[in-house]
Amino acid sequence: MQASEPLLILGFGADANDSVAEDLPTALATALADFGVVRKTIDRKLEVGAIRDLVANVELVIVAVEHPESAGVDVTRLVDQVVGVRGRERVVVAVPKGTVSAALLDLDRRQSVLLTLGRRLGPGSTSTQRLRKRVAAGLIAVQPLDLPASLYRTAIQQRSVEVLAENLSLAASRPIRDWELARPEDHGLRPNPLWSSWLAASHELELARLGRHLDELRVQMLLGDDHEGNA
Repeated sequence: MQASEPLLILGFGADANDSVAEDLPTALATALADFGVVRKTIDRKLEVGAIRDLVANVELVIVAVEHPESAGVDVTRLVDQVVGVRGRERVVVAVPKGTVSAALLDLDRRQSVLLTLGRRLGPGSTSTQRLRKRVAAGLIAVQPLDLPASLYRTAIQQRSVEVLAENLSLAASRPIRDWELARPEDHGLRPNPLWSSWLAASHELELARLGRHLDELRVQMLLGDDHEGNA
């Protein structure tokens, strides 16, 4: 199986109204470079089979629309096809602040994928911070954790069975550096399935809160704002 790429930025080539290719994808790629970026320039009329091949192995797709005021059904059709392949939780349509076409507004009503940026994506700007936080949260959201396995592996790493017996609210107080996190599809150690099922059934709300907390810590870590691993 081909390994997944973290982030794909799709931009459109120059059309009759532009003398050069759009530069929003370049600004996005620069702002998100540390996340691991693949950038592609595509045709608005790309067929669904080609779109499927293009986006099949990426965690998150950003479609950069340089001129949202004139974006038409060719752009929204392409975005709908990307959403159809990857799901809307894996798609962001990035547009500069300003007028947005009726076609894009309709797309956002249906798919909730629009992200409005400032005019400039300079280092440390509010727009760049919003973009990075949205993308980081999106990347983490599509990489769920196996919480029982995470607790189990953390207990082994810490050489302490108390991790498995402690209140989950106490577990949430551990800094991210003390966790050995597990993904559902990885090949690491797993606890007894009966214990995992019991934990999920008897501590559903606490596990959900723990999962949200760990996701927040993972977002902070991805952004470089983990402050030595503490919440």
